[in-house]
This record gives sequence, structure tokens and C-alpha cells, in this order.
Amino acid sequence: MTPIAAYLEKGVLPDDKIEAIKLRQRAARYVMYDQRLYRRSFSQPLLKCIDGEDCDYILHEVHGGICGNHTGGNSLVLKIMRQGYYWPTLRQDAFAFAKKCDKCQRIATYTHQPSNNGKQFNCKEMRQLCDDLGIKKAFSAIAYPQSNRQTEVVNKKIKHTIKGKLEERKGT
Repeated sequence: MTPIAAYLEKGVLPDDKIEAIKLRQRAARYVMYDQRLYRRSFSQPLLKCIDGEDCDYILHEVHGGICGNHTGGNSLVLKIMRQGYYWPTLRQDAFAFAKKCDKCQRIATYTHQPSNNGKQFNCKEMRQLCDDLGIKKAFSAIAYPQSNRQTEVVNKKIKHTIKGKLEERKGT
């Protein structure tokens, strides 16, 4: 039983006076209902306090389960709280879980590492593909960094779209 639950049920406080004051202040945000600990909120209903393996299960289901959409840390925290769950390390756990998700890291829209892209699409096969499809390729010069950034943004979007379509085809 957590110290907060013990205090709310039986009035048990720690021997240390400072710790007892801190516990009373923290316990004001919680309530016991049907032998379960719930966290109060100003703008939300009571949030059921959970711990242990339930936390991992809820993170997994909300993030990537049947209705999950692989959201980031903040969105994941808000979705879990909207479902009515809470635990003290929810925010840290959600951010760590989103960072560990392999699918999120492979198909994310943000840059994972610094890169000097150079001429990535200037190989024999790519030139042949562009010629076959009637695509005119032009490379920007180093003297015009604005166009380099625009090219990088377009290439990132193309790469993200292709990866998403391949993932759909693989069925993962």
C-alpha cells in the first residue's frame, strides 16, 4: 500500500514531521473510492491510480494498440489521462516509451541525426528511373543554401511517404 493510500484510509503518517507535511499536501490531490486510489483533477474526472505491469500494458495499448497511432510523449500522456488513468511517473514513462518505439523512430518526420545529404539521388539507377519517368532532376549549388533546405524538406516528405506506404504493404 502506498503512503498516500495508507494516509487516506487509516490516517497513517510518517514519523518525520517534514515528510508528514509533504504527504498531507500530496494526499489532498487524491481520494479513496471503493478501496481504489484516484487522483483528483480540476478539469477532468477522477483518474484511476495504477502501478506495476498495468502501466506498461496501458502505454503499449494507447501508443500502438488497435486504436493507437504512435503519438509522441505529450500526446501519449494526454491520451492516457483522457482514458482515466494516472501514475506518478506517467510523463517520464510516456516519453521513454515513445523514444524506444522502433516504428516511431523509423518513420518519424523529424531528423534523427545531423546529415550532409550531398547528392543522395545522383546514382546511375536513380538517373535511369528519372529518365524513364520523364522527370527532370536539377541539383542546387552550394552557393544557394535556401534551395538546399527546400530540397531537403521535399526529399524528407517523399521518403516519409514511401516508408509509410511500404509499412502498409508489409502489414506491420
